[in-house]
Amino acid sequence: MKTLIIGGGASGMTAAIFSALKGDDVTIIEHNERLGKKILSTGNGRCNLTNRKLSGDIRTHFSELGCADETFYRNIISKFGYEDTIDFFYGLGLMTKERGDLVYPLSDQAGSVLDVLRFKVRDLDVKVLTECHVKDIKRKEDGSFFIVSDKGSFSCDKLIIATGSKAAPQTGSDGSGYEIAKKLGHRINEVRPGLVRLRSKDDFLRQVSGVRSQALLSLFDDDKKICSEEGEIQFTDHGISGIVTMNISNRLHLCGKKPVVHIDLIPNVPAEDFYKELVKRRESFPKRSAEDLVTGTVNKKLGLLSLKLSGIRQDTKAASISDEGLKNLAGHIRDLTVNIEGPDGFMDAQICLGGVDCSELDDGLQSRIVPGLYFCGEILDLHGDCGGYNLQLAWSTGAIAGRA
Repeated sequence: MKTLIIGGGASGMTAAIFSALKGDDVTIIEHNERLGKKILSTGNGRCNLTNRKLSGDIRTHFSELGCADETFYRNIISKFGYEDTIDFFYGLGLMTKERGDLVYPLSDQAGSVLDVLRFKVRDLDVKVLTECHVKDIKRKEDGSFFIVSDKGSFSCDKLIIATGSKAAPQTGSDGSGYEIAKKLGHRINEVRPGLVRLRSKDDFLRQVSGVRSQALLSLFDDDKKICSEEGEIQFTDHGISGIVTMNISNRLHLCGKKPVVHIDLIPNVPAEDFYKELVKRRESFPKRSAEDLVTGTVNKKLGLLSLKLSGIRQDTKAASISDEGLKNLAGHIRDLTVNIEGPDGFMDAQICLGGVDCSELDDGLQSRIVPGLYFCGEILDLHGDCGGYNLQLAWSTGAIAGRA
């Protein structure tokens, strides 16, 4: 059986390994100069392989993102999940460690993950053609495929498309697989940047640019709450960033034209308790300035911004701040509002939302339209939150397609 895989990233190499393990004659075509280039940038260069919460709330971390339904995700994870991933990489020679629910290579280097995948591809005698660009694909009358590239033509019995998306094009993800899928008769759901920073034109952001803070972010569409996420936020000149922001960005398509993010800078302190604390401070330290009053509650720049938004001069004596003034101050610390213009573009996105419609695939990720054609990885309209969920989808879909 001749299997050809277009795309040598995380899912493509995994598919090649599982296909070769069952005896197929496997070839990978990769348009970059080397395999797995994008893997090196995952997890800030440490490669968060998977997440212990994988078998938990599928809806929270995957299917509420508006792509494939929950049943499809559960099928993918049930066939190749958390423990399968740990065992797979251990079998390749990679030791892992956990940080909370997150799993990393013991070396803390994404390069180790790429190396063990490449070693196994080599050990299984998988043919690899790099810097090779596919020009055309045709299906022959006998059901096999004929692929034309700038390095010659190839025939295969089974074809796996693992070309990735348009996210981070600097790593080679140019979206070319979408056109291939279209030519073969598949529907491409709207492709948008995912896991990306959110842009805003609010002037006050420059005052707190560079600040990082633990916070609870809530995305609203008018008065409708879309989602909430707690963790570290980073403020920039032109918006907000951080893992919580990126997870929220995946839900931005659920909003109308004026999405808003409400930021609670001290989410673990009850609102009434915090107001009482400010009153107590005013009474205990009446001669201190308003700036001193908020010292130690939030980051200093965020405290000064909250005073400004509350209309309180930072040199105002604490004793002269009214109850209403303290309520306003507490309100801005508990609800800093950022008006969202939209997400950053594909260049800064970690993944893409949208892609090949999963309803056109069977349980083995084979096309219902073109028998013998399979898809895996980020080209699929199948994605999750930060925290190893998307790499897990790469391993899972690659393993399923390769086995099938």
